[in-house]
Amino acid sequence: MLTVGERHGLAPDAALPARDLLLDQDATGEHLAGLLGRDVTGCELVRVKYRIGESLRVTYRLDGSEVHTVRVFPPGRSGSAYRKAAGPGVWHDPALDAVWWAFPADRRLRGLADLLSPGPELAALAPGWVTGELVEYSPERAATFRALDASGTAVGYAKAYAPGTVDVAERSQRYARIAAVLAADGGAGGLAAPVPLGRSRARTVLVLQPMPGVEWGQLAGPALAAAMGRLGSAIATLHAAGRAATDGLPRFGRLDVRRVVHSAHLVAVGRPDVAAAAVRLGDRLADGPPPGGPQVALHGDCHPRNALLAGDSIALIDLDQAGVGVAAADLGSLIARLTPARCARRSCPATRRCGRCRRTARCAGTPRPRWWPSGACGR
Repeated sequence: MLTVGERHGLAPDAALPARDLLLDQDATGEHLAGLLGRDVTGCELVRVKYRIGESLRVTYRLDGSEVHTVRVFPPGRSGSAYRKAAGPGVWHDPALDAVWWAFPADRRLRGLADLLSPGPELAALAPGWVTGELVEYSPERAATFRALDASGTAVGYAKAYAPGTVDVAERSQRYARIAAVLAADGGAGGLAAPVPLGRSRARTVLVLQPMPGVEWGQLAGPALAAAMGRLGSAIATLHAAGRAATDGLPRFGRLDVRRVVHSAHLVAVGRPDVAAAAVRLGDRLADGPPPGGPQVALHGDCHPRNALLAGDSIALIDLDQAGVGVAAADLGSLIARLTPARCARRSCPATRRCGRCRRTARCAGTPRPRWWPSGACGR
């Protein structure tokens, strides 16, 4: 078993004693082999959602393809959780006070198997859709599938949300409005966003147009640096769209001061080795960001994976977090995302382009956006 703090540096958590084993993918693979009664040749940790002293949810990929998610409960509570969830692909792990779900089983997302093999109701949302392929999965929250036709060509992307979490009609209008704004302002320059193809309120499913291109991470050298420039221009176009884009969008609150400061203090609790630095950062951020510029339409989850590049064209995707706020919030998020890569790959030309983001912020009238990258890192 993983020794506490050996790899992750987290403080002990008496309420979740199985945490350290489940953060060690090798130890988890051995545990699962016994639980499943078969060999597990590979166990890759894919996603972690951890609330100190409350819950732990970890997703793994087994043998290169199977997706399994475990949720750990405080001692004595996993049995009742299992009884509520019991069904195909769900099993109780009393030794860890945990419950496991084998995809497409999920604690809150129902009917995911139907998106892998759609019936007439779902297939009608993307003409030609005969099979689905999972591309993004956030257990208990949302799952995205590539909708494929008989030839294996993508005819859409279907996003399934947990019941009661998203108004798919509003979300569809959001995508349609932003796509129209970008087409009007930047279409000639190869700027676009996916338009909605259809939706199902009963299933909380939204199907979006497939967009051509590759992710930023698939590029290298000069192409990578040029891609970052196009991403900056695309975000600037969205910011400049005015009320045509902001109407109907919610206020962007992800980087509210109280939330950022709370996150910094959570880091201090979970990582005693950096507690002093985290508290100092939280205290410095508590005064809030410098005065911002005008309220603009924000992407809300601005990072290179949410842009697809095809030649000289660029498409902004995954606009679920779009909201209204100051431009520096998007720029700060992008810089924060690039900072780890910059440390790990200092020779990468794209990470040396962070100055472009700072210049774009100044051109937009946003003064010294240092607070925003720091706040985004804390979140």
